[in-house]
Order: sequence, then structure tokens, then C-alpha cells
Amino acid sequence: MYPESAPKNWREILDEMHMRWIESPLHDKDFNPDGTIKKPHWHVMLSADGPITLKAVEKIIEPLNVPAPQKVGSGRGMIRYFIHLDNPEKYQYSRDEIVGHGGADVENYFELTKTNKISVMKDIATYIYENEIDNYADFLGF
Repeated sequence: MYPESAPKNWREILDEMHMRWIESPLHDKDFNPDGTIKKPHWHVMLSADGPITLKAVEKIIEPLNVPAPQKVGSGRGMIRYFIHLDNPEKYQYSRDEIVGHGGADVENYFELTKTNKISVMKDIATYIYENEIDNYADFLGF
């Protein structure tokens, strides 16, 4: 969504749909492959409780004057893309600037996976063993 073509009340228009949706920070520091700066824009992810057709999405976004919508394969991947978390060569936008609307829980998209949790638990156990911590209160102090 481009600031110059979106209606001033675009957030209210989406809120009136009573859907969960997430707004990226304003991407105003992105570059095209030729080195020119991209037009400032927002990414928006709509979330429904069940399947939603492309036609339904097009109807929702029609008053917003936006480019064609794209299906999201992974909500977690999309939200990470909002700040270029997995693209260190791109400008790193602030996680704090991602805004959830309509009950969307942004933090849910950043929760640790089972694999990450196991890895963290192994690191904690190693730290406890290597530092000879035998008291839970002492461990919490670290």
C-alpha cells in the first residue's frame, strides 16, 4: 500500500471489516536492484478464521487503491519479512513498529519453535553445568 494512493482513513476501512490484520512499518528505506530508492509503502497481512477467496480479498481491498493481493504461504515468514529479519542485506525495520489490528497478536509470530526451545534448554543446561550452579535462586540471578 502506497501512502500517496491510499485513502487517509485506510486503517479505519480495514478495521471496519472486523478481521485480524497486521501492518508493517512504513518501508521508506528499501532499494530497487538498480540502487534507486523504492516508493515508500506498507505491507499488510489480512487474517481470516477460515478459508477466504481471492475474490473476497479483492472486495475488501478495493477501496484502498492497492496493487494486486498475494497469498501468504507462511504468516510467520511474512511478519518476519515486514522487518527484513531474515534479509540482513536489506534495511532492518523495527519490530516495535509492526502493528496488530482487530485482535491480531504480533508477538505470536515471533514465538520460539520447538527446535529453538530445545536448543535454548540445552544452552541453559550447559551454562548451569559449566558454572556449577546448584541453586535455583542463584540461577535466576543470572
